[in-house]
Order: sequence, then structure tokens, then C-alpha cells
Amino acid sequence: MPLNTAINELLKADNKVVKAAIKELTAPAKPKIPAKFLIGINKFK
Repeated sequence: MPLNTAINELLKADNKVVKAAIKELTAPAKPKIPAKFLIGINKFK
């Protein structure tokens, strides 16, 4: 697998994780995400 393809696959996977995290954060129920992960996301905002 070419390096670019591998990187693109990783980015796709990361996007899925980020989207899932955003869904959890925006859901009316209490998010089930560890505080460390939320702190990590906040650093990128």
C-alpha cells in the first residue's frame, strides 16, 4: 500500500472517531467520553 493511501486511511479513521466524539458531545445524554480525551479535543479548538 502506498504511503499516501495509508495516510488517507488513517485520516478517514480519525475523522470517524472525531465525528463519533462530536455526536457524544452534542447528544442530550451525558457523554461517555473520558475527561482526558475531552481535554485533548479542547486543545485543538
